[in-house]
Amino acid sequence: MSVQNNRKRSRRALWPATLAVALALLLLGSALVATRQAGASPAAPPALQPKATNAPSSATLTVTITPGKNSGDPPTVTPSSVTVGKNEEVEWVCSTGCDFDVEFDPAKKPFKDHGFNKNKNKSGTPTGPAGKYKYSVTVDGGTLDPDVIIKG
Repeated sequence: MSVQNNRKRSRRALWPATLAVALALLLLGSALVATRQAGASPAAPPALQPKATNAPSSATLTVTITPGKNSGDPPTVTPSSVTVGKNEEVEWVCSTGCDFDVEFDPAKKPFKDHGFNKNKNKSGTPTGPAGKYKYSVTVDGGTLDPDVIIKG
């Protein structure tokens, strides 16, 4: 009889633990159903959550080119000198939609490319060292030589 009594005691001892596990599963299941019905999804574990990046996006600095009054007259640019940070780029635009050429010295250029025009008018972020860079803007035969300053 003692073996049967031990089995009965073991079953009685497991009953509260089984009930607690069943109750926990029931509550967890109802919480998931409520979350999904509300249109939200449960949060991913920390290892699966996307990591925040602190990489700043690049800002665009616009330089407006205005053609000279007559063919061959030098254009104007606004601003006449532009200062560019490491996460900024320059965009050249013509106020009248004209064709233009922007040329840096290929041996001393602040950006990956040394030439820009109406169809390729964004510089990208600086690749050259900090300093002052002269460039030429040509519109309808007129040329102007403003500068770009790359911040250190």
